[in-house]
Amino acid sequence: MWFLFYSSCRPGAAGDHGFPYPGVFADDTVVDGPSLFAFVVSIAVRAGIEAIFRCASGFFFVIFGTASFIPFMYGKDLNFNRTIALFTHLNPGRLFSDTYPFIPWFGEMMLILFIFPYIHNSGKTFRSLLWSSAASIYFIEMSFLLCLLLFGPHVSAQLTYPVLEMIRFIRIGGFLENLDPIVVAIWLSSLFVKISILLYIPVFITAQLFRLKDTRPLTFSFGAIMLGLSMHIVDNSIELNQFLLHAWPTFALVMECLPLLYWIMSVIKKNAPTLK
Repeated sequence: MWFLFYSSCRPGAAGDHGFPYPGVFADDTVVDGPSLFAFVVSIAVRAGIEAIFRCASGFFFVIFGTASFIPFMYGKDLNFNRTIALFTHLNPGRLFSDTYPFIPWFGEMMLILFIFPYIHNSGKTFRSLLWSSAASIYFIEMSFLLCLLLFGPHVSAQLTYPVLEMIRFIRIGGFLENLDPIVVAIWLSSLFVKISILLYIPVFITAQLFRLKDTRPLTFSFGAIMLGLSMHIVDNSIELNQFLLHAWPTFALVMECLPLLYWIMSVIKKNAPTLK
């Protein structure tokens, strides 16, 4: 249920046209973003986890290349004099409270534990997860740092999507502008992979619970449930941001720590005498 609820929060971040970024489409564009997105995700889940991972490996080079290349596109727009504030205005007392809402972002790797027994080379996969987590932390922190150097702390705090606004400052040779739709397309591809995995997990668990040999009959049903939840959880991106900042972190951390509780209970059962 947690995975199903979490996957529903993502397409639920819908603006006026069903996408979280306003201005991507024209005002007269007719598109039902969440329904189309849920349908595509359901097809990916129906194809299986191997197909999802192959899509992820294909998108990886595009996402990694774009994230590595973008910081070099700003040049003189960055104000490097603001970097001294990282040391002079550091408040250790607020460090935990300010970073707490973002800690669950990196705890999402626990979903791999549900399919870990079915991975052939689990040791190599675990090392890959560690490297991918470190790379994610680096790119996220680098994006936030670039926003602070470009907009300053006060303007960045008022922007809903500061990275998207930062992309709009890129100018290549005076003829290539408005790169934000390209970045949004890349962002949606990564979101597609993430939601596909999040939806696959409850489908897979339900199939195991009812001892079904095939998960495909459940995919479109769970996709419809995900779409219905996404329509009713929040009405707009503002409500979603408030939910993710204030209600979601504690709930997500508790759910992400459940495998740790199972592991502790397993260790206790192995060391304790057998109970009849």
